Amino acid sequence: MEPVYSDEETDDLKSKASNPMARPANEFQLIKFKELITLYKEKLNEIQKIKSEEPCHPRAMATEYQGFEKAIGILEMVNTSNSDLNKVYTVFTYLISEIRLAREYIDTNVIPALNFYGEGTPQDQELEEGDAELMIGKIIGFLGETFENLSYLNSLVINMVHQLHCLFNKKQAKSHDMYTKLFKYVHPMCAFDALGMILGALASIDAVVADNENLTNHWELYKRMMQFVKSAPSKYNINERQEKQLRKCCLQLDRTILGASCLQVCLTQKAFEPGISSNKELQAEFQQYFRIKLDKIYNTIDTQFEWQESKQVVDVLCLYFLYRRLYPKDFDKKLFKAFWSLQKKAPAVSITGLVLIYPSELLMKHSPPPKSITLEPKDPDAYISQFIQKSDEQLSNYVQFWHTKFSLWSSRMQSFLNTSSSISGSQEQLQSSQGKLLLQGLILAYQIQNYVQTNTALHEHHGVPFSANFIPLIMEAIELIKAISSTLERKQEIIALNLGGIMKLIIDEGIRPFDTIREKNYGKKGETATDLMNVYRLVQDLAKGCMNATRIDILRFSNEILDMKSELRDNDRSIVNDCIWRLGILADYQDNLKRSTDCSFVYWIQELNTHFLSFIYAEPANVHRLKYLYMALEDSAYQLLASKHMEDPKSLKDNYLKDREDELVNQVIMPLARAIESDLRLQIHSLYISGIEKQNPLESSNLSWFLESQPLQFCEKIIDIKKRIEGYLDETFYNMTALNLNDWRVYEEMRSLAKQKYNMVLSEVHLPSKHLDQGMDLLEITRKLPSFVNGFKYNLHNQFFMEATSGDDKHVRCVSFMHITNSLKTHGLGLINSTINTTYKLLAKKFQVFSQFLFDDHIFSQLVKDKKFFEANRDQLNQLMPYDRPETFLKEIKRLGTFEGGATYIDKFRQLITQIGNTLGLIRMIKTAGLNLTATKTQFIPNTQEIPEFTELAKEYSPSTDISTKVLDSIIASLTKNFTEDTEYFSILVKTFQGVLNNSEAKHLKYFYLIIPALTISFIENILVAKDKLTKKKADDMYFTDDGFAVGLAYILRILEQENDFDSLHWFESVEQKFEQEEERLNNIKNQEEVMKMQQISLRKIIVFRQEFELLKYCFLGARIFFSQA
Repeated sequence: MEPVYSDEETDDLKSKASNPMARPANEFQLIKFKELITLYKEKLNEIQKIKSEEPCHPRAMATEYQGFEKAIGILEMVNTSNSDLNKVYTVFTYLISEIRLAREYIDTNVIPALNFYGEGTPQDQELEEGDAELMIGKIIGFLGETFENLSYLNSLVINMVHQLHCLFNKKQAKSHDMYTKLFKYVHPMCAFDALGMILGALASIDAVVADNENLTNHWELYKRMMQFVKSAPSKYNINERQEKQLRKCCLQLDRTILGASCLQVCLTQKAFEPGISSNKELQAEFQQYFRIKLDKIYNTIDTQFEWQESKQVVDVLCLYFLYRRLYPKDFDKKLFKAFWSLQKKAPAVSITGLVLIYPSELLMKHSPPPKSITLEPKDPDAYISQFIQKSDEQLSNYVQFWHTKFSLWSSRMQSFLNTSSSISGSQEQLQSSQGKLLLQGLILAYQIQNYVQTNTALHEHHGVPFSANFIPLIMEAIELIKAISSTLERKQEIIALNLGGIMKLIIDEGIRPFDTIREKNYGKKGETATDLMNVYRLVQDLAKGCMNATRIDILRFSNEILDMKSELRDNDRSIVNDCIWRLGILADYQDNLKRSTDCSFVYWIQELNTHFLSFIYAEPANVHRLKYLYMALEDSAYQLLASKHMEDPKSLKDNYLKDREDELVNQVIMPLARAIESDLRLQIHSLYISGIEKQNPLESSNLSWFLESQPLQFCEKIIDIKKRIEGYLDETFYNMTALNLNDWRVYEEMRSLAKQKYNMVLSEVHLPSKHLDQGMDLLEITRKLPSFVNGFKYNLHNQFFMEATSGDDKHVRCVSFMHITNSLKTHGLGLINSTINTTYKLLAKKFQVFSQFLFDDHIFSQLVKDKKFFEANRDQLNQLMPYDRPETFLKEIKRLGTFEGGATYIDKFRQLITQIGNTLGLIRMIKTAGLNLTATKTQFIPNTQEIPEFTELAKEYSPSTDISTKVLDSIIASLTKNFTEDTEYFSILVKTFQGVLNNSEAKHLKYFYLIIPALTISFIENILVAKDKLTKKKADDMYFTDDGFAVGLAYILRILEQENDFDSLHWFESVEQKFEQEEERLNNIKNQEEVMKMQQISLRKIIVFRQEFELLKYCFLGARIFFSQA
């Protein structure tokens, strides 16, 4: 990771800290301060070098540093021997400072709130009835506050005009005649600039309100609502007095802010003194200001030195309107034409976003000329159309020119702003070069921003479509703006360290020409010479302090006094004005950097974002441009926080961030992910499938550019394109593998290819051996227990369930005790009791059906016959139930009818017993899983029988340790209890149902053991059919194990206490004897060719039946062990 600060900068700071005792005290303190900054920088670099899972080159921290500023008021700074001069300085400095603060408040709070009003609501949907009024209601308090501030601004305008009227007036008292003595030849440009600044702010508010249709439309609805409030105020929970106050407030807002008439109200105030219109001295100063200002604007716009002059067009126009208001009878055609011609340089002035002020419209609205005057251009609209066309044609040249200037500036920034730079010359020359570089960066950023913002706004306002090559050029211009911002942010530490020295160097250079004035007036007698010397000493005192906006205002005013009667030579005057201009920019360096690199206007051209992203996706080598694009989008996000129509402006910002992130995902990330997936799939499939053409890498885009790019920082979010694509591929490969496990090898190869080709680390899907480690969740099994015990087959010895599947199924769901263990890890051991309760309810329902079947007369009568037959012939049968009796029983039951699929009543009864056995098998698996889980958790406890009490051992320690030991003791106690506690669920279930089934009402169940032989024959026939289906395609109900039947038989025999009765039948011995006799009979058949085939088939059938009966026998005997202790 590249450090923010270079080692050369660190070494240079350390080298300058040598020999501290040989330096003055102030330099020694400066050295110590630099050492502190260096140490702090090293700590930051150490933090930055820490490797994390998300390596990302972060942008420089957007920290703001506070310049050192003494708490000195204006009265203390202005301290000359002339009290009248002190008053003039104090008054004008205070008014200029207040106007500057007011303009800053309007630009940062009022204008964004009004401009973003209505945002956050769907553009394609109409608001519900009443929503518009609610939005106005939320902003009404802010509007009231703004109205109060505008009232104060109007008073500042009146105060400034009156102060100018008093100062530039030859009818002053002789004892305080400052005009004749000093100010007759002084031109207060700074005062007129401030006056125009505040009037321009009012015009900006009017333009923003007029441009926002949501605000004006909602306000009309709100005024209409107020008519209903007026007629029935009690209905709206207000009294008549409150209603009148609210109506009066709405009337004032409608006449000013929401009527877009702030400037008109200010200009038409009646507080101006009537004598101003006859003040020819002040009128002459107005005219002198206009000549100088217009000449500066004409000669500066569209040059390399342009800085805010385009914005000042509105200010000087509004000041002209004030001039026409104060002197309505003195219309100057030449002056009006000069103002009208301003549109040749600035046909439209950008205020914020896409809000424009057209100088021609503003002039016609507030200061229309006589009809007889001839103006050029005659048709402003046609001129603007030509201007747009010309701008579009020159945009390519402009962008190329800006790019060249930026490249040169950026390369010099890397060297000149390094304190260890080997530039030849003194420290003063180095700081002078650094100051010029800072100014060049700010000015270049402003010029690009102003051009792009104005051009895009003109296209939107006039409905001119963007040309094909316009979008990438605009995008490149925005990138240049944010590249300048990023470059200056990376060097902010060095700028902070050197900015004070740079400004000191500029102020020394700027006041040096004043020495000629001191030489001319030193020793002279007279009030004018004395005042000039006072001003000179004031300038010298100002130069000794830390420069701020107030000091620069005083310095600018002092320059205008000292240069009275053009005391300075033209060259010296240019030096002084240039230095003051540079000081004005650098003194407010951080705010100027924010304003000149602000790209919040991209919020209003969101439709171009899609084109920007499509352009970047089409050219992967341009992926680095995403960083600057999203830096520009950040500006819009932070401006949304100034909104007042939302209860939580942060939600508006969050929605905007989400929309922009979704836009990136849909336009770049997801198409890129699908393209990479297709590329991997085609390359792998081309190795195994003939006919697929291999891609030519020279004809396809290099998608690796996106994956090698650094994560994007977007406000508080980090958007990592590579991680997003890795997540998409992980999800896709997992899902596709899970759907078709036979293709797992293909996706493993695609995963390996992704690592080799794109350096993407994808997660393993953990499905290579075609099984799921997690399996079915016990909670899901419990919820669907009836269908589970019916559709799954239990294996007694390996303890797992498998699903009986059809031939169309490619997957077989299995559940083992390890899957149950995983579920218990997820849900806790408390799920065991819940599952046992569910199984009890299910068994109760199953035994109801069980009892009803045996209660049937057909079944019961047949069992009684078998009972009598066996007892009567026990000795002749050698205590063996003959095989033909159950077969006869099955035939008799089949006569009663069959179900769909050929199943008989005895088959349904066997399935019922199997379901009971499956339920018990599940209980056995749950118990095994619980023991496995607790054994795993207690493996680190040496002896579960002798566990020390940690609470006793920690009595002497702190209370927090005591609490921790108590928690540890409770956890260990719970684990050991679960591990050592042996809950015999089978015994509980046996005893529970014995009390119900072994009573006088269940006598029909006493012959259950006699039906078991028939059930076993039915079971053997069905499982042989199911196993035979495994070798066939598209067969239904295939399985190879069904031990639930044996478990169910053993459980029911134990409940009914009929184990001995069943053993008396010696059924399995009878089966064995039956098959031995059949084998002997078949072997004794004569070897005839016609009979040989039938003999072999019968022998194989007997062997298979014999094997299955043996498996059932062993399984049945094993199951009986479970219930032997019950």
